[in-house]
Amino acid sequence: MHVASFVRWKSIAVAVALVLIITACSQGPQLSRIETDGPDGQTIYFLTKSGGGNVNETSLVGELQLNDGCFQIAMDQIHDSQPLNIIWPEGFAVGVGGDAIEIRDEHGRILTQVGQRTLLNGGNGSQSSERHSECEGSFWYAGEEVMAGDEIPAVFD
Repeated sequence: MHVASFVRWKSIAVAVALVLIITACSQGPQLSRIETDGPDGQTIYFLTKSGGGNVNETSLVGELQLNDGCFQIAMDQIHDSQPLNIIWPEGFAVGVGGDAIEIRDEHGRILTQVGQRTLLNGGNGSQSSERHSECEGSFWYAGEEVMAGDEIPAVFD
């Protein structure tokens, strides 16, 4: 009788462990939204992804824009295309300094600012229209590498 009880408890423990493993594996990356006030009092929606690194499939270059409070990149490579909403890596932050709206890395270093020509590595988050927070459209999951202005290699000119 003692062996049967042990076997039953062992089976329950294995079942609980499997449920926990399946639950942990099914938890994908989480999107977070930080709202902050811009220099003109407008609301800025800063979207980040946690729980997994952003992909680094390719790079795109364009002007960093803020439209309706959402960070977007208008791509140099594809004229007349809709700007892509940007989801930034975990640890990145938005900073407002005077009239400048800046993107900072996890160390507080300014990487780029609205209005600057910017290179973002990363990957397409969606081919169709999505909505995250107040931002709607197609999304670009930015990777860790962000360059602006003269830092952008000449090959992207």
